[in-house]
Amino acid sequence: MVVLLVEVENDDKSRQSLRKYLNEIDAAGLRGSPAKKSGLSSYLPSPSTDWSLPIKMTKSEASPLSPKRKPTPNEMMNIRTNTKRTPREDGSDRGKTKSDKEREKGKEKGKEKEKEKEREKEKEKEKEKEREKEKEKEQEKEKEQDFKADTKVLPNASLDPFDVSQGLALVKQTREELNSLRKELELITKAWISSFSVTQEEIRGEPNLQIKKSPEVMMFEKILDAPYLPSNQSFNPTVGVGTVTVLGKGDKAFSTVKSEQEEVALAPRRVLPARFLLHPMFNLNAVSSEHHESLPFLSFNVLSIEQNCSNEEEGEHYLALLLMTMYIDLGLVKEFNIDQVTLYRFIMTICRKYRNVPFHNFYHAFNVTQTMYYFLTTGKCMTLLNKKDALAMITACLCHDLDHPGLNNGFLVQAGLKIGSLHKRSTLENHHLLVAMSILAQPECNIFANIPPEDVKELEESIRDLILATDLSLHGVILRNMEARKKRICKEYASSKSPSLDREDRVSVMTMIMKCADLSNEIRDPEVSNKWATRINREFFAQCDLEKKLNLKVSAWMDYKKIILAKEQMNFIGGLCMPLYKCLAGVFPVIGDCVEQMTKNKAGWEQRFASFYNTPEQQQTAASQKESIWKENEAKGKDLFAILAKVKTN
Repeated sequence: MVVLLVEVENDDKSRQSLRKYLNEIDAAGLRGSPAKKSGLSSYLPSPSTDWSLPIKMTKSEASPLSPKRKPTPNEMMNIRTNTKRTPREDGSDRGKTKSDKEREKGKEKGKEKEKEKEREKEKEKEKEKEREKEKEKEQEKEKEQDFKADTKVLPNASLDPFDVSQGLALVKQTREELNSLRKELELITKAWISSFSVTQEEIRGEPNLQIKKSPEVMMFEKILDAPYLPSNQSFNPTVGVGTVTVLGKGDKAFSTVKSEQEEVALAPRRVLPARFLLHPMFNLNAVSSEHHESLPFLSFNVLSIEQNCSNEEEGEHYLALLLMTMYIDLGLVKEFNIDQVTLYRFIMTICRKYRNVPFHNFYHAFNVTQTMYYFLTTGKCMTLLNKKDALAMITACLCHDLDHPGLNNGFLVQAGLKIGSLHKRSTLENHHLLVAMSILAQPECNIFANIPPEDVKELEESIRDLILATDLSLHGVILRNMEARKKRICKEYASSKSPSLDREDRVSVMTMIMKCADLSNEIRDPEVSNKWATRINREFFAQCDLEKKLNLKVSAWMDYKKIILAKEQMNFIGGLCMPLYKCLAGVFPVIGDCVEQMTKNKAGWEQRFASFYNTPEQQQTAASQKESIWKENEAKGKDLFAILAKVKTN
């Protein structure tokens, strides 16, 4: 509300100025009820006032608050700007203030600027389209030139699109050219591989290709030199399944064995191309999302990868990428500052140290490692362990059957081989441990290079205990030791969110988990577990044949003429696997899923076993026989750590 208090003199000029002000107030609609409500109607004349008459105002009617003066121009501007003006119906600017006009002009300028920006963007888009069209034209020209250069027309013949004979001749010529190109590509590939697959002697002559050997590595080479050769000269087998790789200028392998005797093993040593060490190439993004997501679950099937890969090297390279993924996902690479190139060299060197025997090969090592990964992640076993324990367990699983000949400890001792005289107890397990330590001793494969020495010592001790625990003769000792400690471990697990176990309790848990991971075939689906059962029995039967050829005492429980596969699997599940997994499930409840799957698999084998006999009496007689493939001379004693110390020979 605007209240105008005016005190004027009774003359013509004052009446004219007052008339102008009141006209403006009337135009704005400010005179009337607001003044009446405020009680100031006496100061404002009514709209019906006759302005031609002189206005007489007494001193009492004049405002005591306003001086006798005219309003300044600024005050006039304030009055005009504070009044509400409405535009005319004809759209003219009359009735608008200067500020309204300035705002409208500013809006119009802003709209014009936006339109200019949009025009500039459209011009840039048009330019980009033109550039793309030019590039496409250039590419089409290059393709046409390449096509003209590569296209060869049959001599003295004009191609007729309706002549079938000319088309067939052109197809034949194209096929011949493709075959010649394939042959050239194969020759180039072989030349490239041979350039990186050189012997140690050739590397010494090349200054740019140097793989240095430390004294420790040389010591391991002497110890591991020809472990499966006969130590007794009088023992000379007439039949050898595998032969030792002999080092010579023509050989393409890393080996220091210099012997012409035949090696007693189901498969020979494998070649380790130098390119795996000198020029490792890998891409972790090549791992499929399906395999990555199923890696921490028992549904993962490594045998499907073996079947789908075109060649052996491709499958092993892909498994190496999956193993690197396990190390990364567990946080071991970051925690222990492991170089990924060194990790790849380490895994590929281990891969080539496994022989191509029916069961104890690199795929079995991967299967055990993936089961351990399942225990540590989905099985919640990391709640009682730390990162250092996880590193030792994953590495031990990967190395637990290195350089396995496909023969058991009893055969190696009976045959009088060098390895049997070197390790009196846990023969193969001590050999696996030595091979693993020899690989870690190589600087280019040492994944523990950035770990403090005191932690490395603890890691090596853990790896030693875990690999030795895979000996079947220690099965009962490990089980009894865990059952004795299970109550205390379960209380510690339930009492606090971050339980802390002492060294012996942690080793007990680790050896128990390691044992279960090594015997994990029967916790898979029946389709997968049956394939693993077939493979292990093939290896046992091959040992039986070798015992007969070498005139050794034949293991009756390995003779395929006397045993039944279904019965052996029943003994394997009921006698070895089930007690271990039930004990472990008492500490980690998630492992109970493995017990359920194992029970289903055992029921399937029992049905197969029952189908071999006509009467229940025959079935009961066959089941009561004590001889079994899984029969071993069990170690006596209750103290696991004392027995592990006796078993260790290195």
